[in-house]
Amino acid sequence: MNLLERYLQGDTVQVYEEIERMGQNAFERNNLPEVKAVLTETMNRVAYNLDVIYVALVDEKYCFKKLPGMISNSPFSSPDGEPSFAFVD
Repeated sequence: MNLLERYLQGDTVQVYEEIERMGQNAFERNNLPEVKAVLTETMNRVAYNLDVIYVALVDEKYCFKKLPGMISNSPFSSPDGEPSFAFVD
C-alpha cells in the first residue's frame, strides 16, 4: 500500500512520521509524487475544515476584521483560483 492509501485509511500519524524520516529524500524523484499526493490531500482537508468553520462563524454573525494592508477581501483561493471564502465587512 502506498503512502496516500495508508493516509486515506487513517494511518495519518504513521504516514507523516514516515515522510519526516525521509528527510531530504522526500524530494527525490521516486518519493515526491507520493509525498505530494499526501500533502495535497492534507491541504484539501484543511481547506474543507476552514470552509466549515467559516460558515459556522458567519451563521453566528461573527464580525471579521479586515487586516491592514490587505488589498482583497478574499485572500484565500482554492486550487482552481476561486476564493474559497471571503471576509465579511
